[in-house]
Amino acid sequence: MALPFFPTLDTASWWMAIFVVFNYLRDNGFFVYWSLVALALYQVYRFVVWFWFNEESPLVGHKNAPKDELKRFEHDFVTNVAKLGTEDIKKKRFVSDDGLEVEISQPVERKQYLCRTAIVLTHPWSVLGGDMDNNVPERLAQVFAHAGYVTVRFNFPGVGKSKGHCTWRASAERSALLNVVDMLTGHDPEDPTSVRSNRPGYVAGIERVLLVGYSYGSMVSNACVRYRQEIIGFVSISCPFNVIWFLSLCGCHRLFEAMSTPFKPKLLICGNVDNFLGPQSFQQYVRKLPEKHRRSVTVDMIDHSWWGQEVGLGGMILSWMRKEFAEDDLFQQDRSKGLPDLPAPKDNKKDQ
Repeated sequence: MALPFFPTLDTASWWMAIFVVFNYLRDNGFFVYWSLVALALYQVYRFVVWFWFNEESPLVGHKNAPKDELKRFEHDFVTNVAKLGTEDIKKKRFVSDDGLEVEISQPVERKQYLCRTAIVLTHPWSVLGGDMDNNVPERLAQVFAHAGYVTVRFNFPGVGKSKGHCTWRASAERSALLNVVDMLTGHDPEDPTSVRSNRPGYVAGIERVLLVGYSYGSMVSNACVRYRQEIIGFVSISCPFNVIWFLSLCGCHRLFEAMSTPFKPKLLICGNVDNFLGPQSFQQYVRKLPEKHRRSVTVDMIDHSWWGQEVGLGGMILSWMRKEFAEDDLFQQDRSKGLPDLPAPKDNKKDQ
């Protein structure tokens, strides 16, 4: 597979560039000169590999979808998948014992709609104003709740009422997500055989967790999938792959390694007019992940915000779940109530 060349630099190139700037600031002319020579030669090498060995084979498991297909998924959700009305869903927002602001939505009569799968959503980068009330995680949580699932949104450390602070390598954010999964399932990392049912936020009967991340949040959730057995897979929405080096302080390799599990299903979605990632770059990064259980979609005429298309996006994810997980296929087909009353989303936030 060819090394990615245009339109972004790889991690090694950025480290070289940082080394050049560091030595320039220290007035080390010798190291600046030879670092620039090495950087230039490396770019020539990358260009030759990209130009001569670039593979044009179709991306396995990939689909280019027209924007109208989101309307079809929205219609399918409303007519075939939605189980609950607004009055049938209860919400609880609280601060967990880990200091995280969390909101859990679940059926009022959960015994009637018992499902072992919960869906945990993550939000955009807090530095640009992202939080759990961003239009994408908020609206998707409503869609999944109306489909009968237990859904969880939470604020990363330092956001809203969550304690702590944003970290530049996303370490605290990943730990926070795993803490939410442990809280929800009662998992005790120190004693895997026990169940901590006394924790606030524990939901009895949850044994499977699907991670759904948006923008920066997808970078975090994608990299957590292999660290808990209860996590069955991830959905990545508009992940800013080409700036992960910046968002993780050049920790790209470590995060991609964590994402690259061949044993758990993964769905990667991006608009073809995304503000941070072009469709070719998106497909380039998707190729880095194992082909097994990998599906990817680019949607025409959709930008990074997904404003006004969240219900169709949720319907697309639910459709993918039916195909990947037999248990969710049976659960979604057991429809007992009619059309959901989805409230309008709040202010749009075009965050990364």
